[in-house]
Amino acid sequence: MPAQRRSASTSALRARLVDLNGSPPPRAPTDRSQLGSESSEIGASPARVPSQGSASRPPLQGQLTALADKFTSLVTGVQRQHDADRRRLAQVERKIEARLDESMRESSLREDGREKWAELQGSVKGLLEETQALTRRVEGLDERLWARTSGADAERQRHRELEQQVQALEQHGRLHTVAAEEMQKRQVAKLLRVDHSIEDLAKRLGKQEEDLRALQSGPQQQQQQQQQNHHLEARVRQLQQQHGLIDTKVRNLQLQLSERLQVMSEAPASEDGAAEQESRMEEAVHATERGLAALEKRVMGQIKDLASALASLRVKADGQLQRVSALTERLETVNEPALETMRAELSKARAQDRREAEGGIAALRSWMQEAIDCNEEAMSEIRQALRQANAEVAARTLLPGEALAARTREERAGPCERPADAAQPGGQAPEDLEDLRRRLEWLEENGALSMAAGKVDLQKVDRVQETLTQVVEDVDSLMQRASSGEAACNALQQQLRHLEGRAEPLQQPNAVGSGSQAVAEMQVRSSEVSRRVATLEARLLEVEGGLQFMQELEDAGGHPATGLRPPVTPPPRGSPPHDRQDGRGQAVQDLQRKLEAVAGHLEVVDVLADRVAAIERHLGLPGEPPPAGGPGGEPKASHLHSVAALGRPPGTGAGRPSSPGSSTSADSM
Repeated sequence: MPAQRRSASTSALRARLVDLNGSPPPRAPTDRSQLGSESSEIGASPARVPSQGSASRPPLQGQLTALADKFTSLVTGVQRQHDADRRRLAQVERKIEARLDESMRESSLREDGREKWAELQGSVKGLLEETQALTRRVEGLDERLWARTSGADAERQRHRELEQQVQALEQHGRLHTVAAEEMQKRQVAKLLRVDHSIEDLAKRLGKQEEDLRALQSGPQQQQQQQQQNHHLEARVRQLQQQHGLIDTKVRNLQLQLSERLQVMSEAPASEDGAAEQESRMEEAVHATERGLAALEKRVMGQIKDLASALASLRVKADGQLQRVSALTERLETVNEPALETMRAELSKARAQDRREAEGGIAALRSWMQEAIDCNEEAMSEIRQALRQANAEVAARTLLPGEALAARTREERAGPCERPADAAQPGGQAPEDLEDLRRRLEWLEENGALSMAAGKVDLQKVDRVQETLTQVVEDVDSLMQRASSGEAACNALQQQLRHLEGRAEPLQQPNAVGSGSQAVAEMQVRSSEVSRRVATLEARLLEVEGGLQFMQELEDAGGHPATGLRPPVTPPPRGSPPHDRQDGRGQAVQDLQRKLEAVAGHLEVVDVLADRVAAIERHLGLPGEPPPAGGPGGEPKASHLHSVAALGRPPGTGAGRPSSPGSSTSADSM
């Protein structure tokens, strides 16, 4: 620029000289040496001018002096302008150098920022992929959960089969009761027929005695007839007494049998034989059911508290720890003595019931044996009496005039022999005795089955206690996971605040265009990640709500829940207790499986936390020390809570403004 100005000034000076002299002046000097030579020439020009002529010397000399003055003034002005231009040029050079340095620094910063943003974009892409994998995993979990709940149809079919078996047992008991009543009616009819036959026999014997008195005319014959009559009367009285004894014994046996049958008809479908045994067994079963129901209520209430605490883990961590500690104390102090007392009571009740059942069966056997012996003796005596009567009648038929009377007596005695023959050991009475023997054997088998059922109940109580201990262990592990997760969540919240503080300078209006675009893209991706994580949390909460709803259905119906279907109808009150205990054991196992599923979710979240920490280490961001769950280079719970902080709604920790410390650190960068 100074050279251009100098050339412009010299061209203007030449134009003025041409105007004055009419000839082009010499070229303006470009250096100081040329200017000096020109000035010397101008100084020497007055010496050469007089030789041209004296006429034009004064005006030309004045013009030259004026021109020299102007030229010197122009030269001095040009020199001053040159000095000013040189100073201005130095200032411009300094400014350009400063701007170049600043632009170099900005370009280096821009390149570093681009690299960091590229790394951050890669980490965000990895986080998005991990979130998608977690989403697919949760969808698989939903499918498995629905498959498991839909697979409860087999369990419902099993309960229906069990109800059908119970109904069949009840129908079988009713049929047995009806058969016993019919048998009792048959026995009563048989006794009535025996009474009628004995009355007919007595009437016929009375007629025979009258006929014999009419036939006997002499005194000896009358005496013999009287002796025979007395003998027959004595035998008949003896037979009547024996018949009365047999009748009383049979009636007592029928009363006992009717009482037993009534007790059996009123008893539940467990088919226990003795009334006392059944009552005590029923009391023991009710006591066991009450204890198990109270235990189930306590356990399910505590599990509900645990589920609610897990759902509100970020806000109510302290309350959850208190509930879990109370749960462990109650399980350790309350359930063990109750189970021990219940076992002792069950063993005592079963031993006493077994002794009583064995005593009743032995007494019933002795009564049956006595009845059989008495029946056989009575039958033998009746046969002997009939044989003697037949012999006497045969002897009397040998006398003249008595053949016709003997034949008539024999014809009348024939119907009396047929009922007696019908009561022989091969007749109906031994069949009834065989029926009673079969019933006794059936009672013995039922007693053995009840003992086996008692052993099975004790085994199931042991299994319930084992499952309770496992639940306590699972609760302890969940407490540890919750504490470590809370610590990692706090650490990640601080890291997110720090990242927000570092991102604030990049969002200023004087930043470069590429940096603002990268920040906007990063914000969009972060919002997408937050949305997906929020969706994931909503689905997890929905799964937890479904599990809690299934638990409520189990509490209401006493059977495993089957999705949204109503619970199966519980068994009747008189059913064996081990069926109900099966349902409770199944509920405890379902609860254990749910706790294992929650632990699996926590492990997945821990894996995500590890990956987020790895991304932060790759970016070179300063972070908090890892929680107690892992070593220094491998944090165990940071990823989970970083994702949770991203998906958390505003106002819960992730969306709060950055702290002063974070802003100062960002400014220092």
